[in-house]
Amino acid sequence: MRHPHHRAGRRQRRARPALGLCVASRPSSVRRWIRCRRRGRVHRDRRPLGAREAARPMGVRGVYGAPRSRYARVCGIRAEGVTMARSDSRTRRPSRSTDARRTRTRSAQPARALDEDTRQEIAGVLLCAGALALAISVASPETGVIPRYVARGLALGIGIGAYVMPIAVLLWGASFFVRSVRVNEARVGGGIALVLVSVISIAAVGAPAAVFWEHGVLSSRGGYVGAGIAWALRTLFGSAISYVLLVALAVVGLVVAGMSLSELLERAAGFVRRAPQEPQIIEPASKRRRVPEQPTLPLQDATPDVDAVAARARQRRTDPEARRVTVPTTAVVAPRPAEGFELPPMSLLKRSTAGPGVHRANERELKATAHAIEQTLATFDVPSRVVGWIPGPTVTMFEVEIARGVKVGSVTRLADDLALALAAPTIRVLAPIPGKSYVGIEVPNERRLTVTLADVLDAGAAAHPSPLLLGIGKDVSGESVLADLAPMPHLLIAGATGTGKSVCINAILMSILMRATPAEVRLILIDPKRIELSLYNGVPHLYVPVVTEPKEAASALAWAVGEMEARLKLLQKANARNIAQYNAAVHDGRGPEGAEPLPYIVIVIDELADLMLVAAKEVEDSICRLSALARAAGIHLVVATQRPSTDIITGLIKTNITNRIAFAVSSGIDSRVILDQPGAEKLVGQGDMLFSMPVWPKPKRIQGAFVTEDEIVAVVDHLKAQAQPDYHEEILHLKVTQGGSSDAEADEDPLLWEAADLVVTTGMGSTSLLQRRLKVGYARAGRIMDMLEARGIVGPPDGSKPREVLVDVEELEAIKAFDREDSRDEE
Repeated sequence: MRHPHHRAGRRQRRARPALGLCVASRPSSVRRWIRCRRRGRVHRDRRPLGAREAARPMGVRGVYGAPRSRYARVCGIRAEGVTMARSDSRTRRPSRSTDARRTRTRSAQPARALDEDTRQEIAGVLLCAGALALAISVASPETGVIPRYVARGLALGIGIGAYVMPIAVLLWGASFFVRSVRVNEARVGGGIALVLVSVISIAAVGAPAAVFWEHGVLSSRGGYVGAGIAWALRTLFGSAISYVLLVALAVVGLVVAGMSLSELLERAAGFVRRAPQEPQIIEPASKRRRVPEQPTLPLQDATPDVDAVAARARQRRTDPEARRVTVPTTAVVAPRPAEGFELPPMSLLKRSTAGPGVHRANERELKATAHAIEQTLATFDVPSRVVGWIPGPTVTMFEVEIARGVKVGSVTRLADDLALALAAPTIRVLAPIPGKSYVGIEVPNERRLTVTLADVLDAGAAAHPSPLLLGIGKDVSGESVLADLAPMPHLLIAGATGTGKSVCINAILMSILMRATPAEVRLILIDPKRIELSLYNGVPHLYVPVVTEPKEAASALAWAVGEMEARLKLLQKANARNIAQYNAAVHDGRGPEGAEPLPYIVIVIDELADLMLVAAKEVEDSICRLSALARAAGIHLVVATQRPSTDIITGLIKTNITNRIAFAVSSGIDSRVILDQPGAEKLVGQGDMLFSMPVWPKPKRIQGAFVTEDEIVAVVDHLKAQAQPDYHEEILHLKVTQGGSSDAEADEDPLLWEAADLVVTTGMGSTSLLQRRLKVGYARAGRIMDMLEARGIVGPPDGSKPREVLVDVEELEAIKAFDREDSRDEE
């Protein structure tokens, strides 16, 4: 029985003013709206928009912020995305038991689900295990009841596909572990299934019609699946067209699985083109390199262990870690006389202790970075997809495919935004990647790998014959970069202080010292800073001691100009186009009489700015002349500076030195001075460089090879024990003329009158005699002989015979006295 005041209380509640004032004016419209919402229909209200909004009951979270109406509270109306629950007009406070239940419910929630990578790895493991179980069942069906039924079912179902199916399942499972590129596992599985169906159907097409459905034929052909498809195709199209369609189905399966037919055809075509050349390049080269194995040398105790050296060379050639040489090189080089001189062993250089994959981030970090790149580009309306990544020693390059119609420059302009999103110091955008239709985004690694010179030289340097092969470093893909200085022929290095220039110069010098004898390469080292190259003093490769005075450096450069001109005259007489052909002709006995092979001369300048401050005109003239003409003469420049400004790296120097290395700089303007393009300001230092060559469309990012001071000292001590240096310090005190050439060409050689006494005393004007007695090179002896001819002491050359001596001792003294008087008059 109800309480007597129940109805009265109800009337009182009805008499209260409605809280939802918006529905008081039109209650009938509200009822129709509620009824339509309950029946799932749309109430069409033809009133104006403002009136409709005013009449609609809104909840606490409505757009107008009005309190919930009575109708909304009672009927549970869904107002503006919020479902209203039936409740009393009074707000109830949750009890303590309700709070406890909520706490228990919240604590009883299930654990977080496994992430995508873990699920994929689990699926891959299960598929690989299933493939192994299928293989055992097919190979040994008698091992159990289930394997027996599985083998019979597969034999009747897919025939010979029972032997292919374990391999297909194994490949599908392996696709779940691929993380270097994006792989759609469902597509891979579907493509493999299409290939499997095509194979068993092809096997069933040729079955005789009389025994087409017999169990023995089905087991040895394509089973019921292959037989059904083959019977339908053969009935409709015949056997020939059926084969064509099934092969096309297999190709479609390969495409669905992710294989690119264009790349497959290009590789096949390249293999066919290279096949006839392999016996002409690889085999003869290896045979020529095995020729030096001479076990019957008479000086075997004094010479290095040739068998051990050859074994180490063969081991390096067959090392699977060996990488290709990425810079074009020349094939004709100077011969290598190794008698009495032992090159430093590779054991003196330290190798990297970290494995090849230590520096690489794990796959989850790479996928997270790729996802962040995609999200950041999508935020700025640049649709993209990361298709793969290439981990390197310093940076990881992500290959990004952008949508059609999106400008490449839009990605380049977002470099700073990408750096902010990835929390990276700098981001370099390579747009596009040369040879690919992708944009490269280079992200610095959190863990960098130290690249040692031994690691770089081991990767293919032993198979290269050039004595000027330089170990530069490793690129973003981890491949060693080796550059031959002979065809380059000069190198410009620039960057800010402390970015790795001096280490790069040490790596270049150590590369030469590890491979070349003093008979092959002579060095002129110019170090105005006096601290970087002093370790190399006493090396037998040095032509002069390490030059530290700017005036002496200008004199040495001027002498190099004169040496270049003299060598070019020798090449002209010998009809040789370069020093390599000249040395080959001399080695074969086709050169001039008494001629000896000419060594390469490498001039290394550690700081060009100091020289330009003292003798700018003379130094610039000498560098420009050498860089323009010295390639054929075998004289090469390696110029470094820490001030990449236009007053140091002038336009003439940049025009003649096209091969450049840029380390980290402070601004894009400095990068343009070095490379003629920005990019060096995005480098991270510590040997991170951009290597630019005319044969490359864009500069390569390389982590430079690292050489320690202990390694330099060990190699220098080994070379000092082999031979003593033969210095020619007279070239440091020559007067420099306006054109950058020395006064030795215009006046006389310091050994001129000593050579005159020798020629007159012996009565034989021979260049080889001057070489032996004065201990000078063939080029200098030839110049002295030309000076003697100009003063009337010897006659003109007569073929291979010695020159005729035209004066005696008394006449020679008179010529000397006249020359001294002439010199006083000039002073």
